[in-house]
Amino acid sequence: MLLDTILLGLITGFAVAQLTSWLDFAMDYGHFLGHLRLNKAFRTAKKLGNVEQLEMEIQGTASLPADDQVARMERAYWDIARLDSSMTLWLCKYCFGSRLSLLISTLGFISVGFDGYGLLFFMVSNSFFWYMLK
Repeated sequence: MLLDTILLGLITGFAVAQLTSWLDFAMDYGHFLGHLRLNKAFRTAKKLGNVEQLEMEIQGTASLPADDQVARMERAYWDIARLDSSMTLWLCKYCFGSRLSLLISTLGFISVGFDGYGLLFFMVSNSFFWYMLK
């Protein structure tokens, strides 16, 4: 049971780290989940009154290569995040990943059991997640 719990925690930590990295990539500007970050940026910019500035950044990226578009929009997103910290969750893969890891590890802790093995699973999966995410 001990080895099974450690192995399950390692696999879970690895899977969550890979999922977090993939989601961070997929939510970049121009990728298929990029609309999630863009919509959050528009909602936050509207709350701050900076929608025109964000629209100018988007128009300015139209003639750039794809890598430069991603980098320019990343800077625009971080400019918004400096004014409103709720945007940071959508930009920082460590912030997003830690919440995702805690959620999945807590669900695993509940499914393994409220005992030492469950706590071991929780600790191993979160530790391996942070090791793999760097």
